[in-house]
Amino acid sequence: MKYNFKNDYTKGCHPNILKALTESNFSVEEGYGEDTYSLAAAQLIKDKMEHPDAAVYFVSGGTQANLLVISALLRPYESVIAAATAHIQVHETGAIEATGHRIQVVDTADGKLNVQDIQDKLDLFEEVHTTMPRMVYISNSTEVGTFYTKDELKALSAFCRTKGLLLFLDGARLASGLMAKESGLTLKDLGLYTDVFYIGGTKTGALLGEAIVINNPTLQQNFKYNIKQRGALLAKGRLLGIQFLELFKDDLYFKLGEHANNAAQKLHEGIAALGYPFLTATQTNQSFPVLPNEVIAKINQDYAFYVWKKIDAQSSAIRLVTCWATDLDAVDEFIKDLTIITKEVAPKKDKSLQDGSIQIVDYQPQYQAAFRALNEEWIANYFKMEAKDYESLDHPEEYILAKGGHIKVALFNNEPLGVCALIKLNNHAYDFELAKMAVSPKAQGKNMGYLLGLAVIEKARALGASTLYLESNRILKPAINLYHKLGFNEVKGHTSPYERSDIQMLLNLK
Repeated sequence: MKYNFKNDYTKGCHPNILKALTESNFSVEEGYGEDTYSLAAAQLIKDKMEHPDAAVYFVSGGTQANLLVISALLRPYESVIAAATAHIQVHETGAIEATGHRIQVVDTADGKLNVQDIQDKLDLFEEVHTTMPRMVYISNSTEVGTFYTKDELKALSAFCRTKGLLLFLDGARLASGLMAKESGLTLKDLGLYTDVFYIGGTKTGALLGEAIVINNPTLQQNFKYNIKQRGALLAKGRLLGIQFLELFKDDLYFKLGEHANNAAQKLHEGIAALGYPFLTATQTNQSFPVLPNEVIAKINQDYAFYVWKKIDAQSSAIRLVTCWATDLDAVDEFIKDLTIITKEVAPKKDKSLQDGSIQIVDYQPQYQAAFRALNEEWIANYFKMEAKDYESLDHPEEYILAKGGHIKVALFNNEPLGVCALIKLNNHAYDFELAKMAVSPKAQGKNMGYLLGLAVIEKARALGASTLYLESNRILKPAINLYHKLGFNEVKGHTSPYERSDIQMLLNLK
């Protein structure tokens, strides 16, 4: 095995921490977090936050931190709202439910919650007869590698306070989330906009340990009793304090997060250069390329990673995770080996086209007739062609490509059986529109629409888009389900140039 990209805790700890642990080994200290190192580390974190009234508690792990916060702050009949991909929902063996609290999950393609997601759950609350939503749980960065911007966190915070909800941020990968480009968030912001959050050390250079930070003074009283009762108050609490003291000296914590993100971006660029799409944009230290299953089997012989999600019969998304100590030479080796394997598999891939595999390619002039015919066939089957349709279908190069747009074509047995356009929106609230998606009935059941959608979304991200908009009609239930699967949610308040449009949807790409 050449390298392990499975997770960000495969290595021990930063050398500064080992040195500090060794040098402090024979010093005599108080126990249970009252040692000089833990007190100094807590004060340093509060200083970095510019929040002297925050309360800081050190515990050993992320699941323990989540369990402690949620069980201590919620009453037995209160529940927590979280994304369906949230760590407390997927990877904690029912730890939260075991404390007697229900998790109300929201399906979201990017792993993030927004105000409407929360409001939808509140609307379902039936007084007395259902658990009462009391907390909103988010992660930064999320389980799918996305992050919250400062504006997004402010909006969630304001909404939660209006509704009397507690906002809890899981920071297992906080360094990576804060150091994401365009994040704009700081520790000070977390003190202002969350009731509680924790700083993950396990995945950012510590041997183990997380720092729970309670900002809301009404939640601080007697919290340490909960830590003790749950078996999380370590007699040798100094082991945690020493580590966090080192991590926050000279901003080491943030430098380690930046290294992890840079290594992931290098992976992304090398894989993208080979023509592979991604399930989501690489924004932090997790990358989700979509590869042919044959390529995955070969590269998995030398590198460890998780197969994250099946895309279709021929391909899957894998997860590659970088860390605070990822060797950039190993990243280069991975890209080099993937390049070799891609070239080996390419001739077989071309041959497999004869057996019916799908290939997504960029628009060429020879596909213009198919672009028009596929859309006309689809529209006429449900509605009627409108003037706006003819404009773009008859002259796609003039009305789409020349204006900064893009078109993807799906080939099946080398025949163009699916198309989808990315249209640049000028003088509009959003950046691009996903439009003119059409798939021939001959390709039904082959997941072609989903693959086209993924390709167009990835192209929009590559062009720097923040938002992707679309219009449809509610009678097209399979299409609406597809858009939800791709991560789109309904929005209102936009006037459509099409008579047939009665629903508008949006995908946030940042």
